[in-house]
Amino acid sequence: EANCPFCDAGLDRHCPERLVLGIHDLPGGFAPQILAPIDSVLPISDEIEDEVAVLLEPFAAALHAVDSIRFQNGDRVAVLGPRRLGLLIIAALAARKRVGGLNIEIHAWSRHEDLCRRAYELGADAASSPPNRDDTPRAEVVFDTTGHPEGFEQALGLAEREVHLKSTHGRP
Repeated sequence: EANCPFCDAGLDRHCPERLVLGIHDLPGGFAPQILAPIDSVLPISDEIEDEVAVLLEPFAAALHAVDSIRFQNGDRVAVLGPRRLGLLIIAALAARKRVGGLNIEIHAWSRHEDLCRRAYELGADAASSPPNRDDTPRAEVVFDTTGHPEGFEQALGLAEREVHLKSTHGRP
């Protein structure tokens, strides 16, 4: 977009005028039919099960988030509110740790025992309720995937170096 401060700063994916298929102002993949630019449609191999194929795009977003960070050796990385997107971020962190030799500790912070269990299954090193601001250990990097302003405030208080807000809840 011309004269957009986000686009001018190289943050075109955050442009408030950007149209996003399935997320912002354009019906998405759950519609019976969609109209999409031909370059946005990719064939999926029949060898990939539908249950896996539907996670390719959100997993790509999680992987992009993970790849946008310059981790430091031994970083504690926490995902606050690991539901759908948060669990995919945990899986992306675990994949980079396993394949790329990334030396980090992955923490899942949730008040829900079942989500902590799933986080372990996807590669978290630790899963528990979020610590209080005064508690240690906290984390150098925190992904807030709660979708709530209170969660973002909590992430800011728990991160020692940086916070990444990852959410598709549609709230202002």
